[in-house]
Amino acid sequence: MKTGKAAILIGTRTALFTPIPNLGLIVIDEEHDLSFKQTDGFRYHARALAILRAKENQCPIILGSATPSLESYYCVEQSKYTQLNLTQRAGNADLPCFNVIDLRDEKMTEGLNTGIGETLENRIGEETAKGNQVLLFLNRRGYSHHLVCHSCGKIINCPNCDIPLTVHKNDNRLRCHICEYSTVIPKQCPCCSGTDLLESGFGTEQVEEFLKARYPDLEIERIDRDTVSNKKALEVRLEKFKKGIAKIIIGTQMIAKGHDFPNVTLVGIIDIDSNIYSDDFRSTEYVAQLLTQVSGRAGRASKKGVVIIQTHHPEEQLINQIISLESSYSQIAHNLLALRKQIGLPPYTSQAYVLVNSTNREKAHSLILSIYDQLANCELAQKAVTVFPIMSDKIEKRQNRYHFHILLSSDSKQKLSKILDFASSVVATLKPSNDVRFAIEVDPLIMY
Repeated sequence: MKTGKAAILIGTRTALFTPIPNLGLIVIDEEHDLSFKQTDGFRYHARALAILRAKENQCPIILGSATPSLESYYCVEQSKYTQLNLTQRAGNADLPCFNVIDLRDEKMTEGLNTGIGETLENRIGEETAKGNQVLLFLNRRGYSHHLVCHSCGKIINCPNCDIPLTVHKNDNRLRCHICEYSTVIPKQCPCCSGTDLLESGFGTEQVEEFLKARYPDLEIERIDRDTVSNKKALEVRLEKFKKGIAKIIIGTQMIAKGHDFPNVTLVGIIDIDSNIYSDDFRSTEYVAQLLTQVSGRAGRASKKGVVIIQTHHPEEQLINQIISLESSYSQIAHNLLALRKQIGLPPYTSQAYVLVNSTNREKAHSLILSIYDQLANCELAQKAVTVFPIMSDKIEKRQNRYHFHILLSSDSKQKLSKILDFASSVVATLKPSNDVRFAIEVDPLIMY
């Protein structure tokens, strides 16, 4: 690119650092995607960096998405961006029909225990019998969520992290999805030596096992991080599905967007409830994006598509907005923006985290306590920045390190930036040991 021998560069977020003398256009596809945010080491958001680079090079930038971020909609409201709408689906296909299944009315069947209610199970059989294909979405890999002792109630956790180990039955392992620690599935409880160990919850591996037993004549593909370790493996599995060799595909977010399956007439969203009910104020935005993106895999050609959403809460407002013919993602986004404005949340305010972690819990807590004392008594903070109390992260212990944070919020980016500079100077003065790590996360997209 630097020599001008290539005219187009396609890449991930790091491609933005490539020297290009005559940059004429930047395109950010799926601009709402969380993967554009680098959350360790050199922290940045590729979308923000791309906008800055476009400004510096005086070239246009296109932010593309079927489900734009609320930040982008906000910039349209502020007349910073120009909104261009694609009003038709690819190939002029009709929008899919939605069917919300109240799981409280479903029979307790073997399928329901693994996530597939009787209504969805029957519909899968009907569609595959017609020669059509089915896509099932479950954003949880593994066989079961965790292993619990029936005798003493002990949940087997990761020794390095504050989370349960996930059951992976195919290779007889318990795995941590944070630090990748793994161990053989035990025969007895490590706490009381009881032998009645129960698997709780279900993941894509368990759903696949049930489907293969229920439909032995059909080929089924599963796509998640356990089955797909590289690009080639992903391409092989997707190609089998596109060619119609496999009739059912079950997967995580890896199958949620960017794929064109013209023969898919049924999309099943197995467990939407676990995504909706969260302590993260952004969760409703993310669920709306996910539902819209996954639903978009159904009926992309001449065949009519159907989307089945399984839930124990069919009255949930967000679900009903998604399925309403009188609603759209754009309307949902603007409703969420109005709520954010009323409460005083981003993008109408700016947020940042002060983060501290260490292998020694007391050292980590001591440093963040010193930082907090300085921030809370800072004159600028008292006037223009809200300094929230010290909190341990939701998963305090990760990879044998203890994590704490302070949330800062302000109506002014400039004043927030000054407070963050002050926090950095405080840490420089305190000179913590090498084991204690300090970081600042500006405009966070997840709750720590």
